[in-house]
Amino acid sequence: MSYGDLWQHALRIEELAMEAALDEKGFVLADGQYISLQDGNPVPADIIRFLRADFEGLAELFEPFLNLPDPQVLEAMHQDLRTAAGALSSGSGSFDPSRGVVIPPNFEMASMETVGKTVFEWQGFAARQFEYTFVEPWKDRVAAQFSLVATLMAAIEAEQALWTECRNNVDELAHLAINAFVSMNSFDTDQQVFWLSAAAAVLSVGSVVTSGGAAIAFTVAGGVTQVAGTALDKFAGKGPEVRFDAKTPRALVEQIRQALYQLTYIVLEREHAIADAMLVTSETLATQRDLFAFPRPALADQTSRTILTSDGLGHNA
Repeated sequence: MSYGDLWQHALRIEELAMEAALDEKGFVLADGQYISLQDGNPVPADIIRFLRADFEGLAELFEPFLNLPDPQVLEAMHQDLRTAAGALSSGSGSFDPSRGVVIPPNFEMASMETVGKTVFEWQGFAARQFEYTFVEPWKDRVAAQFSLVATLMAAIEAEQALWTECRNNVDELAHLAINAFVSMNSFDTDQQVFWLSAAAAVLSVGSVVTSGGAAIAFTVAGGVTQVAGTALDKFAGKGPEVRFDAKTPRALVEQIRQALYQLTYIVLEREHAIADAMLVTSETLATQRDLFAFPRPALADQTSRTILTSDGLGHNA
């Protein structure tokens, strides 16, 4: 079974529920007509329609899950962020908390040290501003930008994990529901149990503290991760249990309904966690932009009349 066939599975569940309702009454199909096992007489068509009507529209329970986001759609964006993280990695490498690995350094980032040495003897207002505004805070700004990119990467990874597991879960639910109807009252109930893995798709939300002291909310998908020296709590145990062991069609349908409601609640809860983390990050960036971005160079506002003055390029010592 696959997620792409979910609607066909839903229709199959609806039909099996109707058949189970008839079986429960002792009505079996023979030569195109339902016969009562109790007395061997044909069952009136209106009774058959009445029993089947109880389960009409059952497949619609799966409709909200038919067009779940495709995790692969986010892969191009994730790749762009990985490229950006690689470009911003400096020093001996930068730690990516989303994957728990150190990204190799981009040695071009060390060029600012060369620039600082080159302009050491440069004098004037522009020289002092360049050193104060760009050379000295370079490492901190770049580190903060790396943290921001890593945070966005973690959010995308969390989204991908969440929707991957949601697709897997709803497909597994449909699979178990079909098996339960086909084998009603004769299956091993231990085989009709599984745990909603979407519950563990987003393990925790912690924070990354930038070199400037700004805390960025960090959404984690995956195993135990170290963020800013603090271990994020791993999801304890398995997700909520789903069990399809009812003995009647109505009770089994209710178990299916509750399982889908539970999955919906979990996904919404995890999605809100990711959204809240991104909101905090957005607010941090908006209110403390100077920790992440360099200001406009003073030279950009010079004119042809002021560019060579002490307020402009200045002079060599």
